[in-house]
Amino acid sequence: MMITLADLPCVDEDSLGRLVEHSKLNKDAIVCSEFTNQRGVPAIFPVHYANALCNLTGDKGAKSIIASESAQKDRVIGVEHIEAGIDIDRPDDWERYRAHSST
Repeated sequence: MMITLADLPCVDEDSLGRLVEHSKLNKDAIVCSEFTNQRGVPAIFPVHYANALCNLTGDKGAKSIIASESAQKDRVIGVEHIEAGIDIDRPDDWERYRAHSST
């Protein structure tokens, strides 16, 4: 199951494809994005995480599962995905993104 967010303007088919390829090689692990020393979504979760994902509450979301599973060896595979680090949450984020992307 892939979890991603709508406010990541630089995440595209190619960058998601990198996650899919790693997931095919690591079927029992969470394959997540790594950017600016963080791990998060987009991420691909094996089906046995379905209940945990469905029971999430609050604003931490899937990132909390990634963090808790990272302590266990080989449960989380991070893939460099700098595109996922560009997140548009507020109007000023959008303005910075537009100014940077137009140069």
